[in-house]
Amino acid sequence: MLKNSILAGVIISCLSFTSSAQDVVNVSWGPVIKSPNKTVTSQIIGSDDEGFYTLRTSYGLFSYNDSPYIERYDSKKSLTYSKQLSVPLPAKSKIKVEYQDIKYLKGQLVLFSSYLNKETDTYFSFANKVNKDGTVSPDMVELSRMENVSNKKNKGFFDFTLSTDSSKILVFQARPYEKNNTEKFDMKVFDSDLQTVYFKSIELPVRDKDVDLSNYIVDNEGNTYVLMSVDKAKEEKNSYEQKYFYK
Repeated sequence: MLKNSILAGVIISCLSFTSSAQDVVNVSWGPVIKSPNKTVTSQIIGSDDEGFYTLRTSYGLFSYNDSPYIERYDSKKSLTYSKQLSVPLPAKSKIKVEYQDIKYLKGQLVLFSSYLNKETDTYFSFANKVNKDGTVSPDMVELSRMENVSNKKNKGFFDFTLSTDSSKILVFQARPYEKNNTEKFDMKVFDSDLQTVYFKSIELPVRDKDVDLSNYIVDNEGNTYVLMSVDKAKEEKNSYEQKYFYK
């Protein structure tokens, strides 16, 4: 059960020391931290030699995380600041930008957001660097876009995945659903400077509604892999599921 006043998980750190006999792990407990009402620390974003960053989000029936907080802890696990992430607006726009995610890309905090331009019927994804003091840089980098989205059942979505060494970021772009059309999606990989490594559009020879995308990752070299389940024959008597890896 979530508690409104006390952080559910107390922050701890584990230090491992190798000896000839066995590995010894020292556990250091941080202080219990009182959180504002209906919020919870939901993610450890990343760490450096001086401390680490976490994300605090709201929860509740009528709340969604359009205004999360970034929080900084020092090496003693004491909170040094808590700041609401202010997502900048695209140039000449008054429409609210949606928060999507935040990642620690090779030692740099990066905020990801999306924006639907109804005038041009285009759905964008953006990135902004976040400074060490928790302020967001106003310089927006456009990562990807989808066009002609308003007349579809949904406008599609963006998802963001880090490589293991945090040197690459995969922007997975699920295109809007169209009844009885084939499954289509895009993958765009960026390096730690948010420069494009490659972009690839994929169309599978199966219907959108028969595909379940289970997982997708990017490795340290920028290769991408997609795991999906395909119901190949609903009309057949013995339907079956098949797994695919895409690279």
